[in-house]
Amino acid sequence: MTKNKQSDSSFQKVDIEKYVIEKLKKDSALLKKEPRLLNIKPNYIVNKTDTIFEFDFSIEDEKIIGEIYAGIEELKSGQRRKIATDILKMIYYEKLSESKIEKYIILVDDKIKVLLENGKSWLSKLIKSYCIILHVVQLDEKLMDELKSAKERQKR
Repeated sequence: MTKNKQSDSSFQKVDIEKYVIEKLKKDSALLKKEPRLLNIKPNYIVNKTDTIFEFDFSIEDEKIIGEIYAGIEELKSGQRRKIATDILKMIYYEKLSESKIEKYIILVDDKIKVLLENGKSWLSKLIKSYCIILHVVQLDEKLMDELKSAKERQKR
């Protein structure tokens, strides 16, 4: 695992995303695809308008894009804004693509999924309206403990 500075979120960005992507590769049922078709990788996509998009993962030939959110327990305004921005980016990519794209937000905490699915906020309505698929990937106990520790350090 990477060394963490007191308020450094790189642990979430690097270690958690890497773990989730590996988990998605191993359990292709998460994305309802055949294992041999699954070639998940973080990447940049340049569409025909020369707009550059960066997604945490994509399967371009399968028209799947996704972002990973490693927050746990609660959603503060900045975290809601990050998720909303990720969703807006995916919606815009789909619009420019002129075809139906499966849009995923992969979470690591069931509580966050419940908050996003059942909320009365505009963000919850946006998720439903634009068919954003929320999916939880369970972290192993060691990684979840490290994530909780990193979150505690960030609070200080």
